[in-house]
Amino acid sequence: MPGPRPGRNEPCWCGSTRKYKKCHLDDDQLAARAGAAMRT
Repeated sequence: MPGPRPGRNEPCWCGSTRKYKKCHLDDDQLAARAGAAMRT
């Protein structure tokens, strides 16, 4: 994901017309958890 994460109700960073929470929020959270698990 490029740049800072948008707010849940802001437009998604990917350029779609969907809100972030309905588009990439789950994928970004999963990737963040996987990255944190690999660091521990």
